Amino acid sequence: MQDKIKEMAEFVTKHKGKEVTVDNIDDFVCSTEEDPQTIIDNIKAKENSYEDTLDLCKKIYRKKAINLETYLGQVRELADEQFLQIALRLKIQKIVKTKF
Repeated sequence: MQDKIKEMAEFVTKHKGKEVTVDNIDDFVCSTEEDPQTIIDNIKAKENSYEDTLDLCKKIYRKKAINLETYLGQVRELADEQFLQIALRLKIQKIVKTKF
């Protein structure tokens, strides 16, 4: 655990004040020892959890336990988060394909 904290502190110090651009974005990505497929599987699990939560919200709304405004707000928020997870997974899959 201490090694990870030290690694993060060094990363922050190294990149402090630098702006992320298309040309240097790879400098800001920390590599991990995890297998890329494990990372992709974890992201996919998050995607699925958002889908399950969206389904649950729909059931709650249909039972009239929440109003339309609350339902739409939750759907919008969950869909945004799900979209970001999908985009991240696709980006990682594209990088993995080009590197291997």
